[in-house]
Amino acid sequence: MMVLTALLTDTAPVVANLALEMTEALLADGVLAVREMPVRLCARCGHMTGTVAEDCRACGHGVALGARRELLVFDRAAHGLVLERRDFHAAGARTPAHLLNIAHDVPRLLVLSRTRDHGVSLASLGLEGMVLDPRAGLHVAVLAAAAERGAVRPVMTVTENAAANVAAYGAPFRAWGGMRLRYALHGRIAYDAAAQDRLYEVHRAEAVRELLTGWYLPL
Repeated sequence: MMVLTALLTDTAPVVANLALEMTEALLADGVLAVREMPVRLCARCGHMTGTVAEDCRACGHGVALGARRELLVFDRAAHGLVLERRDFHAAGARTPAHLLNIAHDVPRLLVLSRTRDHGVSLASLGLEGMVLDPRAGLHVAVLAAAAERGAVRPVMTVTENAAANVAAYGAPFRAWGGMRLRYALHGRIAYDAAAQDRLYEVHRAEAVRELLTGWYLPL
């Protein structure tokens, strides 16, 4: 087994370049579109606050104003199923049917542009001050890492909860250049449980303890 300790995020140039290339191709194919839509903007900092009344997550201000902005959107109804059984790696006999249902129970029109300090800038597409939704950018980062290493069958390890939250937003960004990203589900490991000596004794895994608690779990 080869362990790769390099850290690649959606702010890395190789990821940002691939994300823009994919986004431009998806716009040209009609999978994505730029549409003017009503939004709520923080009266203090201009951050998009969502459709419900709540304090701004960027600055904490409690007043939002109605406006209209051009946004990057994905009409999932025109795309087909956003999550299928083939999107899971080694699912075996345990078909994650509940995840399929959760992923499909999202709005038909998904907004893929956000006002955030970090992420893939969409300024080159005319969306100044906006970045690609990190739920989509996460998938691009995996594809970029796979391309750098010459992999053709990239697999993203995620918990069931994470898969349910990101699958619909990442649906347009799971295939590129002959690669098709799949999800490998794993359980959630609590830090308290990972710190117990007995865990490593039972599984005879003392040799990987430092790697697990010092590198893998923090990610």
